[in-house]
Amino acid sequence: MTVTNPQHRLVIGTAGHIDHGKSTLVRVLTGTDPDRLPEEQARGMTIDLGFAFWEHGIAFVDVPGHERFVKNMVAGATGIDAALLVVAADDGVMPQTREHYAILSLLGVHRGIVAITKTSLADPVWLEMVIDDVRTMLARGTLSDASILSVDSLTQQGIPELRIALQQLAESIPAKSSSVAFSLAVDRVFTKPGFGAVVTGTVSGGELKVGDTIEIQPKNLTVRVRGIQSQNIARERVGSGERAAINITGIDRDSVERGDRLCEPGVFTATTEIDVQVSAMGDEPIKHRSRVRFHSGTAEIIGRLDFLNQTFLQPGESTFARFQAETPFVTQFHERFVIRRYSPAGTIGGGIVLNPNPLHRLRSSENIEWLPLRLPTLKQSQYLQAAVAETEPSAATIARLSIALSLPKAVLLQHIIQAKIENVLLEGETRVLRV
Repeated sequence: MTVTNPQHRLVIGTAGHIDHGKSTLVRVLTGTDPDRLPEEQARGMTIDLGFAFWEHGIAFVDVPGHERFVKNMVAGATGIDAALLVVAADDGVMPQTREHYAILSLLGVHRGIVAITKTSLADPVWLEMVIDDVRTMLARGTLSDASILSVDSLTQQGIPELRIALQQLAESIPAKSSSVAFSLAVDRVFTKPGFGAVVTGTVSGGELKVGDTIEIQPKNLTVRVRGIQSQNIARERVGSGERAAINITGIDRDSVERGDRLCEPGVFTATTEIDVQVSAMGDEPIKHRSRVRFHSGTAEIIGRLDFLNQTFLQPGESTFARFQAETPFVTQFHERFVIRRYSPAGTIGGGIVLNPNPLHRLRSSENIEWLPLRLPTLKQSQYLQAAVAETEPSAATIARLSIALSLPKAVLLQHIIQAKIENVLLEGETRVLRV
């Protein structure tokens, strides 16, 4: 399921406080109202995720700005390539502006544009103060170099300039790697009369074709792809970085939900424990064994953080930890996640997955030795060596390593040969690879 000729697509996620004009701006840019629910239209408030397509291969994911729906915002921010951070000129930087920006930073979103909206409601002096506050906030996250544009959706002031900036942003972002296993985190499920269950999401890697057999995890269901749409156009295949609607057969609509994943068979497996590097943010430490809300892909999973060697993780600090979930879930190697306080809700940190299916105890000698070699700053050959070395000799198979590194088996074998790594059992054989 690797991509031969991936199309370059861009997914932009909105972010910002409630009533700052995110949905209105998307509607002005695309001609599509992302508020699809009757309740949203009646109340004039975004509650769930909204979607709209624009020219130049750009798709928008519009998120709610109310603090009660941050869970939905995180699900929408998963898999985006860039952010459109919206700040109303009459309000300025507000609590959800800051929390949404923190979430974008934790998810590693480092490309984006800031739109100062409703500029007709602010005098020039106040507007300049708002822009200064935005610059100060941006300096503490991943969008410190983002352009700041003043716009007004009602008068159309600044909208042509924003369109040009978005086009330039799309051209500056490289296509995603295709040599990874297919995965799509489900963010919406519905039934289409005459077709059956349809799920939507952003393809995080690999390629999917009509007729393919795939898995739904963590439910461990096998389904077949009946049809694919992207940008409201029927397609024979869809690849990394594209928004897609997938018509699947073999299950009914109630068998799949937001938080599930469509996966390449044999690469992803459900678990209740993963090893991570986690960082704390905000004004308070995270306590060892804290019960937290773990946001991975489009799923929210309840569980506890077991730190490797400390009782508290202070703001600004990072450590190795094991997340122990209360229900099975699926994640993947080097995927970013967000941690929110169980109660009262609030974003307190995030990090990156180092082992999506660990074999050893957190404090085992194997884990202590090899977890540092799984950090994303290192080379792929080091990840491979760590994954091989930490497994039992009988477990160092292509199948096992595929799960540990979230790579298709064929791609993984090529990497192993290039890195000249030995002592790997070939799938279905007793023969050991000798390079």
